[in-house]
Amino acid sequence: MKIKNDFITNSSSVSFVLANLKKDELKKIKIEVEVDLNRFDLKKFTTVKEIEEEFDFASEDEIDVMTSIIKNGGEIITFEADSDGGPISQFLCENGINNIKFQEGIKVLQGDGGY
Repeated sequence: MKIKNDFITNSSSVSFVLANLKKDELKKIKIEVEVDLNRFDLKKFTTVKEIEEEFDFASEDEIDVMTSIIKNGGEIITFEADSDGGPISQFLCENGINNIKFQEGIKVLQGDGGY
């Protein structure tokens, strides 16, 4: 369950969590158009301490998965899409990323859309 602790606006947003198993630079993904995820505000987590501090809302199983990825040389990446961020951002916000085909080595850990 997500709890928003900061300023709330009338726009809606959704967060996504990816695992970069090989720490490769993110490539573009295909939805109906190519989207360069590097244009979003990506937050990268590379230590177990960062995971434990940032994802205090996650279940123990989710923390275990992310910790394992970090220990095996990967990184955890988060980014947000919001309904006021243009058509691509709105599409991601509404539909999520679970059904998007990513490059090899990228795994969606949390990709639900909707708000």
